[in-house]
Amino acid sequence: MPKKKILIIFNRYKFFGGEEAAFENEKRFYSKDYIVKTLEFSNDNLFNLIFSIFNPYAFFKTLFTIILFKPDIIYLNNLWYGASNSPVVASFFARKATKKIKLHNFRLSCSKADHYLDNQTCTKCSIKNKRYSYKFKCYKNSLFTTFLINLYSNFQAKLIKSSLIDEVLVLNNLQKEILTKYGIKDKKIKIVKNVLTIRSDYAAEHNKSLKKYFLYVGRLEKEKGLLDLLDTWKSINNKNEILKIIGDGSLREDVKKYANDYNNIEYLGFLDHHLIENEIANSKCLVFPTRLFEGQPTVILEAMKIGIPVIAPNISFFETFDRKSYVSTYKLGDIQSFESLLRNFFDINFYEREKNNWRLFSDDFFKEVD
Repeated sequence: MPKKKILIIFNRYKFFGGEEAAFENEKRFYSKDYIVKTLEFSNDNLFNLIFSIFNPYAFFKTLFTIILFKPDIIYLNNLWYGASNSPVVASFFARKATKKIKLHNFRLSCSKADHYLDNQTCTKCSIKNKRYSYKFKCYKNSLFTTFLINLYSNFQAKLIKSSLIDEVLVLNNLQKEILTKYGIKDKKIKIVKNVLTIRSDYAAEHNKSLKKYFLYVGRLEKEKGLLDLLDTWKSINNKNEILKIIGDGSLREDVKKYANDYNNIEYLGFLDHHLIENEIANSKCLVFPTRLFEGQPTVILEAMKIGIPVIAPNISFFETFDRKSYVSTYKLGDIQSFESLLRNFFDINFYEREKNNWRLFSDDFFKEVD
């Protein structure tokens, strides 16, 4: 029996991140059972932002690809903003194909995609009403770009709600709850687990490591909880533990200053993915102090895969998949509970118990993915 064809449509951001990593993993995963063709767009051309609701170039490029490739499945991944909503509309002409769309974040209900404003969680807006986004100029501090992203999101929400899309893939219960409140039928929404493909020597690297340091990997931004981590690390002042930081962003100079002032903080800069895997494999613990709701963070999955415990808040990802409540988390945005959990990880007995709990959670999670 010939393999079915799947067309994966994806829009790349300017900087490589978790969504791009998930996309690369999915390409490799689906190639085992399908004939895979990818159609990629990018945000290199800022002019495309004006056409983010509907881009004629993206429409015709998708349409011609559909005609020539004749896919059985159209898998719409990230579309903001170069791809626009055009590929969704173009998929109408693939009448026999199953159309799926994956939502990585909360862009449909929040102009910033993360429900975060003024250093705290914000739920003022919803899919149906984003009037507060104009008051606070939520997207890039601009009324115009906020208007554009709201047009994009509102149109996409209507397309998803229509019969044009057969299945909506989300990453946690919170995303599903938001969509059902908007009126999308429960049976149309499927909570999925991101697939993960790693090097064959990744686990071996971890098994031989000394695991001497705590590790932060991600964007160097306030909303990612980086300043919370640095201030807490400074306050605890445990000279027996090392914190390594990988990434780039607006707080780069702040991180450099901390690294210069404190011998137990090291800044490694922006590294390629292969080197990041090595650092994760050789770490004692991954610290993920986000202030955001988050979807299903790739870096957490990569740590889980080889048994590295994680310090993280109680984002919906854990509430969705850690059904036996194996792992310890702290309250999102609560600095005191974050510091308390971090201090606990300095205790060898707590650390070993938590490491085992993360292994159990990982076993449950990945047994249905691999």
